[in-house]
Amino acid sequence: MKDRISYLNGLVDGLELAKKSKEGEVIKEITLALEEFAEMLEAMDHDLGAVEQENEYLEERLNLLEKDYYGMTEADYDTGVVEVECPRCNEIVNFEDEILTGENNQEIFCPVCRGYFVFENEPLLHGHEPEIKGEEPEKEDIKEGM
Repeated sequence: MKDRISYLNGLVDGLELAKKSKEGEVIKEITLALEEFAEMLEAMDHDLGAVEQENEYLEERLNLLEKDYYGMTEADYDTGVVEVECPRCNEIVNFEDEILTGENNQEIFCPVCRGYFVFENEPLLHGHEPEIKGEEPEKEDIKEGM
């Protein structure tokens, strides 16, 4: 970033605008402001790197504490995501398990075929396929390869 601003300053100097002209003053102030922005960005980038390192360190320490205290590893955590195959387009649909409110049937939207189907919280106990709800999408509406 600083190299580009230095190059820009060289171009401005090459224009040989009179320092006292309004245009010359405006352009010079713009390049000074750009130099300040570049310095601020460089400082922020440095600070962000330090924060990322500290975050990694704390995450490692927390993982060790959890492993020691609870006997847990990263594989023990629930991802909170449910995968189900859409009965219309046979694509896998992911949704957060938080939408499962305890009701047996939940209406799920498929972003691939843009249709709705009913997901049963306990499909093995009921022993039948998910119910398809809503209008059948047009064939050109179904996106391939998603």
